[in-house]
Amino acid sequence: MHNEWSFATPAKTLTLNTKIMRTPLVNCPLYCLAAIAVGFAGIVSAPPAVAQGIQASGGEPALILAGEFKTTENVQPTEEEAKKAWSVYENVGYASEYNFRGTNLTPDSDGAIFATANISFHGLTLGIYGIHQVGTAKADAFSISEGGGGGVAANITLLQDDTDLLIPPFMNDATFKGRISPQTIQKAFDEIDLYLTYLYQLGPIDITVGDIAFFINRGADTRVTTRGTLTDPDEAATVAINQTAVIPTVGDEQFDRLFVEIAAPRLIPYVVPKIRYYQTILNEGDDPVEGRLLTLAQTDIPLPSAGILHTLTVNGAKERNDALGGYLEGRVDAVLPVTDRIRVKPYGIISYSFHDRSEPFSTTQPQPISHIFHGRTLVGFNHAQFGVTVPIELWRSSPNFVLTFEPFGAYSYHISEPTAGTDRDEVWGGAQFVLTF
Repeated sequence: MHNEWSFATPAKTLTLNTKIMRTPLVNCPLYCLAAIAVGFAGIVSAPPAVAQGIQASGGEPALILAGEFKTTENVQPTEEEAKKAWSVYENVGYASEYNFRGTNLTPDSDGAIFATANISFHGLTLGIYGIHQVGTAKADAFSISEGGGGGVAANITLLQDDTDLLIPPFMNDATFKGRISPQTIQKAFDEIDLYLTYLYQLGPIDITVGDIAFFINRGADTRVTTRGTLTDPDEAATVAINQTAVIPTVGDEQFDRLFVEIAAPRLIPYVVPKIRYYQTILNEGDDPVEGRLLTLAQTDIPLPSAGILHTLTVNGAKERNDALGGYLEGRVDAVLPVTDRIRVKPYGIISYSFHDRSEPFSTTQPQPISHIFHGRTLVGFNHAQFGVTVPIELWRSSPNFVLTFEPFGAYSYHISEPTAGTDRDEVWGGAQFVLTF
């Protein structure tokens, strides 16, 4: 790491230049992508003639598929269902938080509303999913982003040993000691996902492959509070600093992920085990502070006849996790019939990140100043999640035309170190209406 302070006349400017420390990315060539069939986000299997629902951006607790109950029970489709070549799945609902693969993307907000619509035809499914933040979200970090959020508060010490050209021949050894504390305010978050999947049945096994494109529109900024003391021996003075500056943060993001899921919906009655993997092939977004000179504080040190303005500035570093990472997930879904109109559907998930998620840097050892802006990409177990959905049939006009109301709840335990805005133990819930025909 290279540190440089520069002083200009008539004001003094303290500047810290930092080299960005990058974590090696996962690279997977095309033949590798084809072989492991990559990128996943919430697929659940169903026969080709039955609508598939996909909560592409991670809202699995809110997802119930048309036809999944029959599939889980090892019941063959009725003659009318078997003749139907196409089907439609639609939902609309509310969740108390948008939890994407263990990361809370709407922390401390009033939740989010979401909707899905897709059409299936002979195993192909084309769909769209959208989610909208309700209220304002905030987290004590430099960013709230899809990869898991940015760096958090840090204690820092900055030293200056450059020659002070303003008052020669003295040497200037100004020092700042204190704490930099960010808080990101996310006033708007909207996401739209487009997906295309194909399901192939091979005996008791269902294989689903496809592609998901994510488009995130975010309105946010970060308030950075700098508290500490600036000591300038040349002026024989020490001044306290307690100032807050507003800087930009991660904005719009775009992703594209290939995926594969292998499921066994007809092997065990009432239980569907699945294994899923996805690979990111596009990861880009607004990262406005990278390489930008950020003014965190300004203060006058009084002299007998005049004051000299000291400006504390930092060169901004990368905030986003832009790794082309992978994500592996094991999942088990079950169906417990209660009545002919009510079912209980529990599930469990455990996940492993290949640079896809992020975690904070260790605070037990010195870190480069650039690390205050971002976490590090995670290779390891990410989180375990458990939840339940209770589909309640409200109306049925035919075997294929069904309206259900589905409350749900979920609990997530972060196995890795959670980023700011996400608790190690997260609990959330909501409800949705689902229409299939």
